[in-house]
Amino acid sequence: MGKIISILGKSSTGKDSLLNLMVEKGYKRVISYTSRERRSNEVNHRDYHFVTKETMLKMIKNDEFVETRTYHVVGGETWYYGINKNEIDLNSKDNYISVVDGDGFKELRDYYGNSNVLGIYLWINNRERLLRALNRCDVDDKGVLEIIRRFQDDDIKFTKEVVDNCILKINNINLSETFDVVIRNIKNGV
Repeated sequence: MGKIISILGKSSTGKDSLLNLMVEKGYKRVISYTSRERRSNEVNHRDYHFVTKETMLKMIKNDEFVETRTYHVVGGETWYYGINKNEIDLNSKDNYISVVDGDGFKELRDYYGNSNVLGIYLWINNRERLLRALNRCDVDDKGVLEIIRRFQDDDIKFTKEVVDNCILKINNINLSETFDVVIRNIKNGV
């Protein structure tokens, strides 16, 4: 029976980088659906299943998701995200890897059971987070405002309760070392 490893952490803590290393190690990536526009470096059905807002709302109404998120972003847009119920089969031998926020982690645990969903919380200091966020790409003024919004939202969403429910809490200064700690702990049956 497979497990779901959920990577949690505030913006710019290295969640996607760790996810990509885990996928290379054989974990099956949980691909979320989203209604937001695809970024230039993203590939449909690899990074996300990109759908229209109307399609996403219809899927939500039809109860097709294990968990959903709604983000009101700078500029007035609303983005929807969700993990489809068909994305994960715990009766398979596959181990799954996902990136979720605190609410998504709770919803996955509620749906699949606490023992089947293992949380790994990544953190770094705020200065490093900000530098990473600013260095991702050319950030215009709207992008800076979105970084600020995300940082403020993170402070609300990542409560002590969320962090305490994670099996590992790692200061992600060095991705390679973080990866080694995660793999070692999973192999030892954390």
